[in-house]
Amino acid sequence: MTEGVFILPKKPAAVIAVGGRVSWDNAAHQCDAPGAGLYPVGVAVEAAGNGASTVTVRLDGVSTAAA
Repeated sequence: MTEGVFILPKKPAAVIAVGGRVSWDNAAHQCDAPGAGLYPVGVAVEAAGNGASTVTVRLDGVSTAAA
């Protein structure tokens, strides 16, 4: 899938606000806030704070290289 809204695993320490950009950490197989070496995948449709193990993300459908 490249578009739609999905509940994805998230790095527990990451804090992502509603509308915040979400990236994929391919080594850890989970979402994180944007950063070097991570792949931008979309935006959060719900806040996911410290300790949360998932984040609800609207995928943007754009294939990108790691930041």
